[in-house]
Amino acid sequence: MKTMLLCLAVGFILALLGCTPEQTAVQVTTTHAVITSPAETPAPSPTPATETPLPPTFTAVSAILEPSQTPSSSAAPLTSTSKPVEATKVVPSPTITQAAEITPPSPLQSVADYPAFLWSPFPPSDGPGSYPPTNLYSALPVNSTEWQIEKSVADLFGSPSMIVSPDRTQVILLTVIDSNGDGEHNVFDISKIYLYAPSNGLFKEIVDNKSSVYELNWLPDSQRFVYAEDTELFSGTLDGSAPQLLASFPDLIVNIATSSNGSLTAISRFPGNLDFWNLDTGTVSQVASETTYDLRMIWSPDSRWLAFNKSVAYGLYLVDANTLAVFEIMAPVFDVAYYLSPPVWSPDSQRLAFTQNRSTLFLWDTTTQHLSEIARSNYVSEPAWSLDGQQLAFTQDDSALYFWDINMQTPREVARGAYRGLPTWSPDGMKLAIGFAGNDRSGIVIFDNSGGTLQEISINGTIEIIRTLKWSPDGNWITFLAAWNDQTGLFIVDINSNEMYMVQETTGTNEATDPFWLPLNVPNP
Repeated sequence: MKTMLLCLAVGFILALLGCTPEQTAVQVTTTHAVITSPAETPAPSPTPATETPLPPTFTAVSAILEPSQTPSSSAAPLTSTSKPVEATKVVPSPTITQAAEITPPSPLQSVADYPAFLWSPFPPSDGPGSYPPTNLYSALPVNSTEWQIEKSVADLFGSPSMIVSPDRTQVILLTVIDSNGDGEHNVFDISKIYLYAPSNGLFKEIVDNKSSVYELNWLPDSQRFVYAEDTELFSGTLDGSAPQLLASFPDLIVNIATSSNGSLTAISRFPGNLDFWNLDTGTVSQVASETTYDLRMIWSPDSRWLAFNKSVAYGLYLVDANTLAVFEIMAPVFDVAYYLSPPVWSPDSQRLAFTQNRSTLFLWDTTTQHLSEIARSNYVSEPAWSLDGQQLAFTQDDSALYFWDINMQTPREVARGAYRGLPTWSPDGMKLAIGFAGNDRSGIVIFDNSGGTLQEISINGTIEIIRTLKWSPDGNWITFLAAWNDQTGLFIVDINSNEMYMVQETTGTNEATDPFWLPLNVPNP
């Protein structure tokens, strides 16, 4: 589940033991990086964005459709090994809320996918006690410019996670139930795994686990998954058959990460061990000890390398999955102000990009085992690789967009403006989108990499934050989260017509999370 829940559980355990975790260097033989820096050049001063006519002010044209029927839950009574459950206190399991089927007009050429998102229409919780319910919503197209919001699954508790299958046809939801009957949903309750298939409304519990599930990864076939339950690693299927126990460990499993080909699962254990579980051989290999718990683990696309770190103070390491050799990319610096961004792999798995303290951009080459400094400024955004792996996009000081080319080996400025959020490449790799906000104008800028042109989609008004941009698979739509004048909302923009409107206003509530595009027409699973 969410890191917040896990940290609470670990903190509770440590409080009982009367101790605190210590961060120590990884106990491995490492190869230290040699850093090269580009020539120091003063950063160009920001210039005002070119004024353009403003389109009409955006308006919310969508509305939530309450379900016409809410079938009663048929889930079996809940049980707990820690305390008997009082049936009168148990909050019902999540329920599917199937609205009337929506048939888009035909033909609807410009809409091939629709976004789904999690949202809790309640104010954020003041503390870590009980969490308000979250619902799963779908924005379904009525025509090429209008969408209606449908509540698909209701009453998900405990900051639920949505994990979409590799083929984008099914969703697994990790949520918490009130297993001890105290009226709250927290780290002392049981988490549950549900399957939701949007194409036919199928919603069912697929694992009858008895404790907390913190992590779950799909396998490439979209029919199996791997998950951790306390100290045990399991695999499950969608047909409802009993999960298979893969391995048991002496310590709590905190995080898992499965390689792109599904053959290896990296396991981070409390208080600080890293292991690999091999799907083909069924064996476990210890990779490192005395690391730290709650590692951030990212596999390379070719499943050859695993990068792992913890954002604050810990450093950055790389594991060769073939030899289990561990490379120290950045040494630990035990300072709470020391921050490393999530490392980003190039599509060819040869390079790893990341930022240090949000001010320096680095690049690690797996072939030469060489670390290079790409850019340095007051602020450098997290980078984004192009689809062909030839260019790395990033912003500096919220004022300019840069591309670093592997052939030129130097950054070049491609656009200037008051940019917000992270640059995001389109699925075909030909366009890059980024939010901008400032000078009484805000919106999204789209850079066409093939022709070098800029397309500006503006909102009439000032938006302070534009982030979490998600392209639709066909490259025609973008969703994003925005904040303006103490208001927040989830938006959709059509990059062909420049039409932008609000999908759901979330002002005063929990923010919409996990927006994801799903196919409009898919066969039943």
